Amino acid sequence: FNFAATLECPIIFFCRNNGYAISTPTSEQYRGDGIAARGPGYGIMSIRVDGNDVFAVYNATKEARRRAVAENQPFLIEAMTYSSHERRSWKPLSRLSGS
Repeated sequence: FNFAATLECPIIFFCRNNGYAISTPTSEQYRGDGIAARGPGYGIMSIRVDGNDVFAVYNATKEARRRAVAENQPFLIEAMTYSSHERRSWKPLSRLSGS
């Protein structure tokens, strides 16, 4: 974030927040009001949207692109969603059995 803000990079950071950091709830990973709240500390415009609402995501991304290009500034979008799969379903069986 700091690098992008300092150099005024026209970039969009898109964070899909499903409430977990691999297998740990985000409530155990950090304090504060999510990822979008961290952007302003770096001078980055930020927004949090319902990641399950395609229109909200589209509109946020469209506005983020407009600002990034017009103002030559980074933009952070935090899309709140959920994890739709069982936490261990992606891990190889050998890893689960400890071998």
